Amino acid sequence: MKTPSSPHFTPVDLKRYFNAERANAGEGFAARPGDTGWIDSLRGLQTHRGMPFLFGSEIGPDVLELRPGAPPAVIALPPTMASYVLFVQVAADRPSASPEGFGEIGPATLPVEGNPLGDRVATYGLRYADGSETDVPVLRRFAIQQNHISWSASAFAALPLRAPIVHASTAARTLYSAERRGRTSSRARLAPNRDAWIDKVRTCGFTRSPILIRTRSFRR
Repeated sequence: MKTPSSPHFTPVDLKRYFNAERANAGEGFAARPGDTGWIDSLRGLQTHRGMPFLFGSEIGPDVLELRPGAPPAVIALPPTMASYVLFVQVAADRPSASPEGFGEIGPATLPVEGNPLGDRVATYGLRYADGSETDVPVLRRFAIQQNHISWSASAFAALPLRAPIVHASTAARTLYSAERRGRTSSRARLAPNRDAWIDKVRTCGFTRSPILIRTRSFRR
């Protein structure tokens, strides 16, 4: 299901301000093995979390890169009464580093990434019609976060552009295979182990995902 764009948002075309190509971004923006390539699909007019955004095309510059030491980018906006100004932004990945005294996060094989916080990545300034200005600092792990992070290193004041994804559980896959054998499932027997319990079951009409199950884990 695709969420339609809200009529209360208007995308701003930044094409004339683009100064770099996403494919030629520096090492901190490079893809890694296991990445889905979803970021590469951000082209043209798209809706995410109910809001429309206008991304660059595959031809020519397609991003606005803020370079340290370079003059600030100045974007002219049409006179508009707005409650919010929203940006789709990316920060470069920092090298993996474990803070002193920091415990393991997730499986021991995962590196500790994305935990440094508070560094200023950029400053966004807004100039109002009356001539007044407001500077808004964009701080790492607050209003922005790098792409590759460890568990619990999400941003405090920013949301991922990509909405949450539902993955089929073992029970859902079992029902799906039963459907493929030509049998209709009239009921499901769910037997969670001692470390999980089921708090919601939903059925739907999609043949590839006949049942969605959400579980929560706990320890006794």
